[in-house]
Amino acid sequence: MSGLDTLGYARQELAQSSDWFEERIHPGDRERREEADREMYAGRLSGFTLEYRLKGADGLYRTVLDRAHVFHDTEGRPVRAIGAITDLSDLRRAEAERRESEERFRAIVETTEDWIWEADTEGRLTYSNPAVERILGYRSDELLGRNGFELMHEEDREALEERFLACAAEGRGWSRIVSRMQHRDGAYRYLESSGLPVLTQAGEVTGYRGTDRDVTERVQAEHLREQLEEKLGQAQKLEAIGRLAGGIAHDFNNLLTAITGYSELLLARLSADDPRRAEAQEIAAAAERAASLIRRLLAFARKQVLRPELLDLNAVVLETESMLRRIVGEGVELLLDLHSGAGRVRADRGQLEQVILDLAANARDAMPDGGRLSIETGGAELGAQEAAARGLAQGRYALLVVADTGIGIDAETRPRLFEPFFTTKELGEGAGLGLAAAHGIVAQTGGHVELESERGRGTTLRVYLPSAEEETEEKDGGEAHAAGAGETILLVEDEEVVRGLSRRVLAASGYTILEAGAGEEALELAARYEGTIDLVLTDVVMPGMRGPELVSRLRSARPGIRVVLTSGYTGENVVPNGPGHEGTAFLEKPLAPQALLRKVREVLDRDEP
Repeated sequence: MSGLDTLGYARQELAQSSDWFEERIHPGDRERREEADREMYAGRLSGFTLEYRLKGADGLYRTVLDRAHVFHDTEGRPVRAIGAITDLSDLRRAEAERRESEERFRAIVETTEDWIWEADTEGRLTYSNPAVERILGYRSDELLGRNGFELMHEEDREALEERFLACAAEGRGWSRIVSRMQHRDGAYRYLESSGLPVLTQAGEVTGYRGTDRDVTERVQAEHLREQLEEKLGQAQKLEAIGRLAGGIAHDFNNLLTAITGYSELLLARLSADDPRRAEAQEIAAAAERAASLIRRLLAFARKQVLRPELLDLNAVVLETESMLRRIVGEGVELLLDLHSGAGRVRADRGQLEQVILDLAANARDAMPDGGRLSIETGGAELGAQEAAARGLAQGRYALLVVADTGIGIDAETRPRLFEPFFTTKELGEGAGLGLAAAHGIVAQTGGHVELESERGRGTTLRVYLPSAEEETEEKDGGEAHAAGAGETILLVEDEEVVRGLSRRVLAASGYTILEAGAGEEALELAARYEGTIDLVLTDVVMPGMRGPELVSRLRSARPGIRVVLTSGYTGENVVPNGPGHEGTAFLEKPLAPQALLRKVREVLDRDEP
């Protein structure tokens, strides 16, 4: 029993009886060991090899390998046996630890949410853990032998193959490479891959081993964040341009007030056959075109003052027909298809006409070689889902459809089409305000513009306007008489040329005028004036004290005073609401003399201030 000394026994102990040895065999293994002995000494076995548990000198059982061989005499009787016992405890312990480690690793691999895979040098999958079914919809066994590159989006495949080959050539791994892999349902998922080549001791690549993590939600969130940042930047740019437009409008409209006002006064003095009348009319027309440009600037910034009224959409289109034909020219066929279902809308007539003309002009420019422009009207009933997709409220809308057979708009350009100052035209062919202004007007009216276009297949623009079919027209009792009856008006305007024109027009119509160039000056003048001040006519935007603040302070001192605010730029809350501002009227610049007189007379003739 050579080898028992490894179990800690002294040699004198090893020489004891067989009973001593058998008592140290684990009870669970003893019978099996004794049976082998009996069979061997009975001559039915020439020897045996058994693995069993044997108690060591320290009282602990060890796993041993017992190998024995019996020798027989010439008559076949067993005469002696030779055996060797090897301590297998460390070996079996190492094997158990290895099995435990393998089971632990297998459990991790089988339960992880990441796709773990192995592939040969051709990219054919040789192993895939179950996570692939959750990520790509395939069972592991379905992918074995299939080339993993075939699942990749074609735009990513070539770049990824080159990356893998480069990593393999350099004997290094790759990390966090994102590519699109096709799910079983046909959709693509974004996977982030990390791994390394499998190398022999000689450094030869025998395959690849890696893990892929599904990062679709993260990538989509990043895309959404980028889109939101882009929209935020666009909104900030629009706001900046809107403030710029407002500043331009304020100053420019003051100048236009003088030009249009004095032109009107001049025309009133010139007879029909006066040769100078045509020149004065040209000045007035140029001023009106300039005022229209300012209105378009304010429209895309949604700062335009609207004068909404009930309008028949078909009638507005018909009223613009002659101008439309001049705009599109002879090379473009104009078709009108007006349906009674369009009904009425509440909108600013001039602005609605501007929308139609801007859309038509844009269509004309898209058909340099001629084509067909069709304008159609109708009605649309938008359900909750359809309305929400367009940023509108559920309900009925009048629909204006402008379609052309022009060159169309590519996918890259479509998102920018309504940006102010964005244009696809050559330098000098357009300012890029038309569609932006149309979009701003429609949005300010509570509507929506929808674009449908493809390169080479024309463009269709659908304008949704809230239906006003159920509304009734308010009667204003006819135009008020413009002449004054000696009422006193406090005129407050920082622009001298505008103040001078307004004073001249109002005084000539029978009003008594008190004038000031700023808010503080107006308060001091009102405090010194002992008579009644019937109305204050003040600009909104002035250095120092703004018009609404001036009105509040004047009404505190003179509760019955009536108010008309004027401005060429509305900004926010140009006509204030709330206590102290009841009945405040607004008049948009540039001020035309007759419009000014009518508004003043209208406010003075009200029953309530």
